[in-house]
Amino acid sequence: MIEIEFHCDEAGRLGYIDQPENYRGEFTLVAGIIVEKHNKSPISNFCDYLSNRFNQSNTNSKFHVTDLESNRESVRNEVFNLLKSNNIPIVYGANYFQALHLDFAKQKQINLDSVRKMKSQGIGLSKNLSMFKKNAQAEAFYNFYAKAMGISLEIFNQPILGLVKTDKIDSKVHEYYVESVDRFHSLNSRHPLKGRRYDYQTKEVDNFGVSVNLQIDDPKYRILFESRGEVEIIDSSVSILSDVVANSLNHHLLSYVKRSNCGALNGYEAIDGYPLADQIIVAGQKSMDLIYPYPVA
Repeated sequence: MIEIEFHCDEAGRLGYIDQPENYRGEFTLVAGIIVEKHNKSPISNFCDYLSNRFNQSNTNSKFHVTDLESNRESVRNEVFNLLKSNNIPIVYGANYFQALHLDFAKQKQINLDSVRKMKSQGIGLSKNLSMFKKNAQAEAFYNFYAKAMGISLEIFNQPILGLVKTDKIDSKVHEYYVESVDRFHSLNSRHPLKGRRYDYQTKEVDNFGVSVNLQIDDPKYRILFESRGEVEIIDSSVSILSDVVANSLNHHLLSYVKRSNCGALNGYEAIDGYPLADQIIVAGQKSMDLIYPYPVA
């Protein structure tokens, strides 16, 4: 099994989607790089060099470009030059927050209508909305991971161990990332839709669930299922690379969103003009855009 590292960081609107966007076109972004074995040592040495030169902390080699009072542009240029000279692939996943929020609001209303209808028939249903209350960061991460693992499987055509390296995230987000990885590698990994009925006359409680299992014989899916991923939180200078990529892409996409009036976030048009656009993996680039386009007023 080939080991490949997927380094990532996040930017934009984070958190759960039960609240609306704060401004028109607000989005969530997870972005980073694909690191193959032959690039690991040069990258590690380069990041140590950056930390020694620019890091203002004496206690930790890790630092963020936004923490610097000066030299931000110098750090970005150094990182860009490294990524370009070594032709290191860049991957990102982005989604509009409002599109996810409106989908949640729609599911919530359907759920509440069902509860009221069943209650009128003497049957009580639990108002279980947890599976619809998605985390925007986790959805963007799934998009990121699907592209990174997908292009790696296409190139090597054999099982891959995808080692996700991410900056500090809390335990719940880490759990969501792990679930996203499992979701990608198994069509049956989504948890069953569970519910509970209560009969007001008999006072009986009935638990139920609905799940779907698929059997696919395509060899490409066999390689997908034999591959797997792991998620590790790293605390080292190497995180500066995905930090710079996420920060710069976020800045670029903010301008694009205004210019395009909330155009598709994951297509060629979105990355046009970005300094490292030629290195961005765009396989399946519009999948999230088709599922969650920015809502038309």
